[in-house]
Amino acid sequence: MDNPDDFIIEQLLCNRDRFVSGESLAKSLRISRVSVSEHIKKLTEQGFLFEAIRNRGYRLAEFPQSLHGSLLANYLKEKKDSYPFFLHPVIDSTNDEADRLLANGTQPPFVVLSHTQTKGRGRLGRQWVSSDPSNLYMTVAFTPPALHPSQMQLFTLWMGVSFCQFINDKFQISLQVKWPNDIMGNGKKLGGILTESQIDTDSIRKLILGFGLNVNTDMKSWPTEVFERATSIKKILNNSININELASSIIHCAQSAYTSYQNNEYKEKLFPLWDQLDFLKGKEIVAMKNQKRVEGIASGITSTGQLIVQQHHIDSPILLDSGEATLKSHELHQ
Repeated sequence: MDNPDDFIIEQLLCNRDRFVSGESLAKSLRISRVSVSEHIKKLTEQGFLFEAIRNRGYRLAEFPQSLHGSLLANYLKEKKDSYPFFLHPVIDSTNDEADRLLANGTQPPFVVLSHTQTKGRGRLGRQWVSSDPSNLYMTVAFTPPALHPSQMQLFTLWMGVSFCQFINDKFQISLQVKWPNDIMGNGKKLGGILTESQIDTDSIRKLILGFGLNVNTDMKSWPTEVFERATSIKKILNNSININELASSIIHCAQSAYTSYQNNEYKEKLFPLWDQLDFLKGKEIVAMKNQKRVEGIASGITSTGQLIVQQHHIDSPILLDSGEATLKSHELHQ
């Protein structure tokens, strides 16, 4: 076996309700029982907790609260046909690393993840605070889709509703999507998406999607100004979750959503889903268009992904192609 840790984790995951004897692990790995104990100790230091009983063996009791390469690999293996991944303890930006890998000839699709980012960013060049390894920071590099670049405007919206619906179904919660790229929970920001692409006149040369999600972060450690406008899955559920299993499921969700997008099968699902999950729908918002302030009621999206803003006392709505929309009630309290 190239990596005994991978094998031990795989066997304990496959036998989650049973004990696995140290003797059987040693025999399969062709190492001594003492070596098995040393590997168990090493995994304990990495955040695993094992229940050990003499003459019965080991059983997994708790999982690490941050991403772990062997554990993530095993979860992805269970799902089959999932993308290969690169996991880093710290990196400047997972989007930037995906860009570098593409430039150096790494073939998509693949995933880049990191425990922390030193230069995480969101839309409009804003900083994305990425110092907590209990959260999820990942980027997926996709094979350039066989679609016209004009359809790219809907890509972020489709991936956003796909992630949102998946998380809602998985945890039985009610997250929403805020145009164009935020995931909201209980009225606060839970995650965000940053899509970057290289587009020629009639083709897409590069497509990467960054996704940040607050998972198990300790909200008490956040600055007051962040605490008031952000949340986490742990806060919503009042319980920690298995971040490695979640990461593997989100990677699989991204794969499925992208296949639907590439095959141009997403449109019949996108607009009903957006209508169902739209955080801004029917609310007073403020935004900027051509350097002018716009106020009105958010009224969904157009067939090309523009935000529809119905101004007061004016029949024709304003259509926003890009930028950011803010709830007017939030602006008043800033």
